[in-house]
Amino acid sequence: MEKNECPFCKEQEKKYNDIIKKSRIIADTDNFIVFPTTGGFVENYQLIVPKKHINCFGELSVDQLKELKKLILWQKEINKKYYNMQSSMFEHGALYPNNSSGKSIVHAHLHIFPNNISLLDFISKYNFGIECINDIADLRQICNKYDSYLYYCDVDEKNYIITHQGIPSQFLRKVLAESLGKSNWNWREYPLIDEIERNLEFYRKNSLVYKK
Repeated sequence: MEKNECPFCKEQEKKYNDIIKKSRIIADTDNFIVFPTTGGFVENYQLIVPKKHINCFGELSVDQLKELKKLILWQKEINKKYYNMQSSMFEHGALYPNNSSGKSIVHAHLHIFPNNISLLDFISKYNFGIECINDIADLRQICNKYDSYLYYCDVDEKNYIITHQGIPSQFLRKVLAESLGKSNWNWREYPLIDEIERNLEFYRKNSLVYKK
């Protein structure tokens, strides 16, 4: 997917989201934007998206990773304070856009959401290799080692890489939905527009929009 075809790049340029006809951005920093995901079937389900059109978080610089970690901490604090929950994160990553990474949009994006249920047992049902890593910063090495990967941070803040070939699109969204007994994981079929609006109102009402 070229930059001029990328919906995330277009959303930045136009300053609004085509689905809700206005901006959905709740954080705008030097290198990232954050907004409620389309098809947010759990509350406060956000995407952290680099402003630059890159393929995976393994391409981030050390300074960009420091900025990213501040945004992650901000979301974790909100999930703990307002939802009394831990957080999970994942990224379908590929160094090259033609790799089969399972991502629906070929512009790096990190999923983060409140969650108290470990997804490891659900992931383990599938025949993928699972490897522990120290930190999200390790993706800088991982993306060159594997070309494509699935990064997952569990509720206990332990980090994992799931290696795969031809993983299905929206795989971990489906796994998360399965863990919750839900079936509306496909954001293309269930965009859940009302949830985007509800999320934005929550941030406005509680003055939670991120300030640099």
